[in-house]
Amino acid sequence: MPGWSGAGSSVASTRPASADGNASFSRAYRKHHADVVRLATLLVGNEHDGTEVAHEALRRLHRDWDALAAPRHERDQLRATVIALSRRYVAGRTDRDQPASSVEHVASTGYGGTVRRALGRLPYGQREILVLRHYLGLPEEEVADHVGLPVPTVRDQVEAGLENLRDRVAAP
Repeated sequence: MPGWSGAGSSVASTRPASADGNASFSRAYRKHHADVVRLATLLVGNEHDGTEVAHEALRRLHRDWDALAAPRHERDQLRATVIALSRRYVAGRTDRDQPASSVEHVASTGYGGTVRRALGRLPYGQREILVLRHYLGLPEEEVADHVGLPVPTVRDQVEAGLENLRDRVAAP
């Protein structure tokens, strides 16, 4: 996958040190896998690359599992990793790397509808902020922390992103 290293890595490529770690990671994987893939798909704009990003995030969590200070926060760790990997992936992607029908593919595979197709056509920064704020339901302060912007800028970006989204949904 263009844009970041680690592509093609499998979750099984590294192992936590303990058997207890393997068992608890397996439970976390089953619990969070679908949500992590869905989040990554929304952020990068297509299911194939979203799955790759999600699996890389899970591989990294697996690698660091025993060192995690509080494994009960694995969801937050995964979200932060998916957001960072998605941003790096999209920043490194060129037009030729993006399948022409990726947005339509996302819409036709159960993540879809008019709003999701329109979301996929937004600039990445607006899409990221809207996904974090409205899909994940994070408060503006947490969105600001994730994207590295001041809270008032996040508010402005949410407003602009929603306006842009409304226009794209209304357009034929």
